[in-house]
Amino acid sequence: MAAAHGQTVQCAITRDALEEHFWSPIGASDARLLKAFADGRKRIAAAVERKMLRDKSASIVLHAADFSH
Repeated sequence: MAAAHGQTVQCAITRDALEEHFWSPIGASDARLLKAFADGRKRIAAAVERKMLRDKSASIVLHAADFSH
């Protein structure tokens, strides 16, 4: 869940995004994926906020392309 700009939404990030942009090895264990998420938390949160400004839907899914700017 993320809260910003007066709204709360459910969020997710794809495995591809963690592998391409957060140094998680392909086929990594759940524990390694969680570590990659924790290590990239600030960058992920910033991407969520940007997407919340553009998309007013009830949920957000971050893909690898969301980190390619």
